[in-house]
Amino acid sequence: MKIIYAIFGLFFLGLGFIGIWLPILPTVPFLLLASFFLAKSSTKVNQWFKSTQIYQTYLKDFEETKMMKMKTKLSILIFASVLLIAGAIFTPIFWVKLLIIGLMLIKWYVFMFVIKTASGNEGEEDVQ
Repeated sequence: MKIIYAIFGLFFLGLGFIGIWLPILPTVPFLLLASFFLAKSSTKVNQWFKSTQIYQTYLKDFEETKMMKMKTKLSILIFASVLLIAGAIFTPIFWVKLLIIGLMLIKWYVFMFVIKTASGNEGEEDVQ
């Protein structure tokens, strides 16, 4: 079973890595999935992943504090929403449009009300 976790982890790590340069792919969600699967695969592989520059840059702060700065939240939300809205506009199937809009609303809710907002000072939280 650990080998399956490692395969999934490396797959999502690859997608996250590609997402750094290809703006249509979301980097952080794929890296979070990679982190989950690699942690399940083995301690050694998980330690390796946490020592990489990709982890340090994109996940370390969020995984340690479970918070994001408002600027980071908005940059993720606006970029992803533009892509989702474009998809909804160009999709001819009505129920797919509704699904896309519903997913976008859930995403906004989670980012604004579930994920805590960090201020510029570490360890402090903004009032939402």
